[in-house]
Amino acid sequence: MDIVLLWVDGEHPKWLERYRQYSGTTSGGAEFAARYHQAEELRYALRSIEQYAPWVRHIFVVHDDVQRPHWLKTKHERLRLIPHSAFIPGEFLPTFSSFVIESFVHRIPNLSESFVCTNDDTFLIRPCEPSTFFEDSKPIVYFSEFEAPAGPPALSDPAWIQALKNAETLLGPARPARKNVAHGFYTCQKKAAERAWHEFPEALLKNARSRVRSATSVAFINHLLPYLMLRHHKAVGCHLPLVTTYRWTIADKISHARHKTVQAVRHPLRGLREIGAHLAHAPKVLCINSGTPTELSSLLSRKFPKPASFEHEPDIDLAGQIR
Repeated sequence: MDIVLLWVDGEHPKWLERYRQYSGTTSGGAEFAARYHQAEELRYALRSIEQYAPWVRHIFVVHDDVQRPHWLKTKHERLRLIPHSAFIPGEFLPTFSSFVIESFVHRIPNLSESFVCTNDDTFLIRPCEPSTFFEDSKPIVYFSEFEAPAGPPALSDPAWIQALKNAETLLGPARPARKNVAHGFYTCQKKAAERAWHEFPEALLKNARSRVRSATSVAFINHLLPYLMLRHHKAVGCHLPLVTTYRWTIADKISHARHKTVQAVRHPLRGLREIGAHLAHAPKVLCINSGTPTELSSLLSRKFPKPASFEHEPDIDLAGQIR
């Protein structure tokens, strides 16, 4: 099994220049800053995988063509650095939408049929086995307790809500209402992704043509694909009831006894200190998608102090620009 890890440095000068050109904005705003601030999350995400899932075959780090992580080795038996141009058709590049990137990851060369897709805000913090992600070779789809938003996307909706609504429209009515897929590690199969493109080519092409997140975006990897796999009996669903405490949430998988130690944690900025204090009793998966770079880096460096075998300082400038 392989892992695909999406990464972007939103503070990279060349990337920012192109983003502003295609988005028509001079600044990404507060939401943009929160999403793209750098606290070296990728470094610690890779350390977590090497430490707690050493059985993973390959890790594919996906990056924009104008940048790559300057501290990663370019040659390693288990690590692959994959620019967007290696798997996304040129007519859709450059792209600054994660929804577009995620809809094409199944085209990454030499990717295993069954794989896990994730971002650099998600970390393993306990030993994991393949059974954490797959059951009888079928992907496990973890649901949150929250219902997926339905109806046409509104201009006032955040981009991720618009993308979920578009995916819901493609899937059609459901009773009871579908749940959101829990944010973290998304288990996938390449054939299922190809089938999704075959079923919804027009909507996915509209998604791909949008350089940035927009009202035509489709939540592919985290909603459309999981539910299509379930519809065609190619995946196993599992619900994660949530308990809120200390301004962060713990999700504990309880419907399958042998998986009940699988949990996910998400928190807002003010929950960082509580998260740090409770790492000794933490679950297998930690998702941190907000926080100041200093606090976040300090927390992660304490949890993952040992460098991974992937880490190296190549001949590259400090801005991360390839020489």
